[in-house]
Amino acid sequence: MHCVCYEELDEELRDVARELDGATGDLQDIKSDFEEVQSELEELKTELDEVRNELEEAEDDHQGTKNELEEAKSELEEAQSENDKAQNTIDDLQIVIGMANSELEEVRSELEETRERIVVLEGRLKAVVAIGCRI
Repeated sequence: MHCVCYEELDEELRDVARELDGATGDLQDIKSDFEEVQSELEELKTELDEVRNELEEAEDDHQGTKNELEEAKSELEEAQSENDKAQNTIDDLQIVIGMANSELEEVRSELEETRERIVVLEGRLKAVVAIGCRI
């Protein structure tokens, strides 16, 4: 009987040893899978850091572009203001030119009237001289 018990125990121990070997293999597989997942996690962390750096660079670029746009907008507003002032000056000068043209037309008209009076006076002077010469 002792033999049977020892044989059963021996068989049981071999079963346990096989199960332990299987469990050890499973544990090695799990450990290998864990290390692989851990490696992938590290790669993902590295990629995430790279993406964060790219995002920061993109945000910096965006802010730089935004600042340039604000500066350009300010310059445009300043140029528009100067353009408005120049247009006002042009409008004022056109008014002055219009007034000067009106005055010039008046002077031309007066000059023409004066020339006509001179012609009339010359004619009268010639008549007076002719009368004076006859006397």
